[in-house]
Amino acid sequence: MAYYPFNGATASFAGTTFNITSFSLEGGDRAEVDVTNSSSASREVIPGFRNPRRVTLGINYNGELATLDTALATCANGALAIEVGSGCAAAAAFFSGNAWVMSYDLSADLDGIVTGSVTFVVDELT
Repeated sequence: MAYYPFNGATASFAGTTFNITSFSLEGGDRAEVDVTNSSSASREVIPGFRNPRRVTLGINYNGELATLDTALATCANGALAIEVGSGCAAAAAFFSGNAWVMSYDLSADLDGIVTGSVTFVVDELT
């Protein structure tokens, strides 16, 4: 069984590297399509289409605003990659694929740094 250490993890999108503090990868899900009819003895369902995967990065902001704004404005997808492992563990590709920036938020407190999150939807067709 392989373990993936988070310390030293990096993420990049469209050539911009993010200082990440966390990430999550939603594997997608399927809707249930109700096909129950008057001759059914009980509810009947079949699986619907798979929803796209989502990746959310927690970041320490380091000037990536232009990349995010451009990606949102142009609806252009870009290469998203997450690599994990450092120190004694060899770096390993954890996720790689094309994705669209769907949203981001940034915030800061007094005597703190600007932090935020960026959410991507994976382009399942490329």
